[in-house]
Amino acid sequence: MSRHCLWATLLVIGLATSSRAQTPGSVALDPFDFGTAAAITGVGGASAAAPGGLWSLGYNPAGLSGVTESWLGASYLRWIENSWNSYGVVALPPGFAVGLLGFNQGSITRTEGFFADGSAEVSDFGALAGYGTRLPGGLSHLSLGISGQYWQKNYAGIRGSTFSINAGGQLALMEDQFTIGAYVQNLGPSIQFETTEEDKQPLTIAGGAGWMTKKAAGRFVRFGLVADLVKPNDRDVYFAGGGQVLLGDLLALRGGAYTGLDKTTPTFGAGLMYQSFTFDYAFSDLSMTDQSIATHHMSIAYRFGERADAAAQKGPKDSDGDGVPDKKDKCPDTPRGATVDLTGCPKDSDGDGVLDGIDQCPDTPKAATVDARGCPMDSDGDGVWDGLDQCPDTPKGATVDTKGCPKDSDSDGVYDGLDQCAETPQGVSVDAKGCPKDSDGDGVPDFKDKCPNTSPDVKVDAGGCPLEVIERETELLDTGVIRLQNVNFETAKLDILPDSYPTLEAVGEVLLLWPELRFELVGHTDSRGSVPYNQKLSESRANSVLQWLTSKFPDLKAEQFSVKGCGELKPLVPHKSPANMAKNRRVEFVVLNKDVLKKIKETRTIQKKD
Repeated sequence: MSRHCLWATLLVIGLATSSRAQTPGSVALDPFDFGTAAAITGVGGASAAAPGGLWSLGYNPAGLSGVTESWLGASYLRWIENSWNSYGVVALPPGFAVGLLGFNQGSITRTEGFFADGSAEVSDFGALAGYGTRLPGGLSHLSLGISGQYWQKNYAGIRGSTFSINAGGQLALMEDQFTIGAYVQNLGPSIQFETTEEDKQPLTIAGGAGWMTKKAAGRFVRFGLVADLVKPNDRDVYFAGGGQVLLGDLLALRGGAYTGLDKTTPTFGAGLMYQSFTFDYAFSDLSMTDQSIATHHMSIAYRFGERADAAAQKGPKDSDGDGVPDKKDKCPDTPRGATVDLTGCPKDSDGDGVLDGIDQCPDTPKAATVDARGCPMDSDGDGVWDGLDQCPDTPKGATVDTKGCPKDSDSDGVYDGLDQCAETPQGVSVDAKGCPKDSDGDGVPDFKDKCPNTSPDVKVDAGGCPLEVIERETELLDTGVIRLQNVNFETAKLDILPDSYPTLEAVGEVLLLWPELRFELVGHTDSRGSVPYNQKLSESRANSVLQWLTSKFPDLKAEQFSVKGCGELKPLVPHKSPANMAKNRRVEFVVLNKDVLKKIKETRTIQKKD
């Protein structure tokens, strides 16, 4: 039978159940279901991220890290008839607490058959001890705690015992104003009774968050909120939460709600602080039926002794724990962990805006921009810190100077580190990779290419000129004639076929070498067709070749050339076969000023000797 069943039974039939019908552990309630502190009950029972103190022992022991003074506390809760819960605790700095808890669940009626046979008590008695601490150094925002519990249980004269542990943690943020917490409760072996019966521990897991406005000089009213999600092992997840208003160090007003009894149950409470005493009261309705059962919860705590650090130092109060007494502290709200000077004000040795003691990069260069840890940022990843970087948007991979600006050693407009051709000569036009452009795609960069308009599929020499250029140049110098037999036209037309373009390009490159030469461009045909027709066709095709060259090479001037058509009258071989006729179809560039050609040849001979 679940805990809910017992609560319903207690309310409906006045705690009358059959001892034969129940196993010893099946109706056992968890003492913590009813709360051990009125201050926690008043805010709906939310305790995972509640402010630290002696009442944390039975819930999230990480809260014991807030025990910096000695406390003695007692709590009493009255439920129905003779059912009550009482709790006493002693807390000692730094973070220790021990307690005793008694929980009288009431009496059950024994039956023998159908007849009553007296009554018997159902109760729990427990001893608790725990410790919580705030971690040192860079983990000072994190608190951890653990507590142990030993239980003696009495179920109608059948006794059992067990032990369990609670463990939890709290993370304090925003100068301790916002807290996240979680804990596990009643982790341990099953409850062993004197009979062979046993019952599982009432394991509970809870997590939550809390917020409280910061205590500051001149601030009389403060507000706080807490909220938990709780998962007991025998029930669904439920919500617990609430808030409180603190009026100075005198009065607290609380309210909250929880959904753990299959309905939303409101809670109300108040607290009064006077000198070393704290009084708390809370009211809630723990019924599961339509009948309202008012539950009253009262707690009292007494502070005695000195703070742990004050006792050790025998010195005056130091609210922010920076080692400088409040009376001398000019900066009373120094963040935890910050290094301070003699006046209690935090130091910032590197001037980056992040205080020493918190600064994880204490030697940041002056003017460098830093993150929340005090470490310099480098937004563009160039190795020069933001704030010092005069070129903050350097492209990834670029090499920079000491000012953070990208270098361009060869001055081609492409930054070092990105430049794939780092030694490009000055003034050379480059592509996006920093390499010299090769406009005609022949593999020879433009600045070395003596023939910049070569077709991509033409093989060229080191100067970027087609290999055929060399051959045509030699032909011209040796014979005074360039003879083209592989210039092809559409049949009976003047249109030059594309397969002739490489040859014409090579000829054009040769003609550009010597603009002082004059040529007669002579066209020849085979013997097919009449003599007049062939003469006209050969002249027209010679003109087509000239027009193509002057269009492709604008530096060639039409004035250098005269055009003539010989038709079929000057064959190289007789027109007797298709092969012979193919040889006779040709275009020839004949040098007219032989004397100029002779001087060119002589100059070339001298240059070769040198």
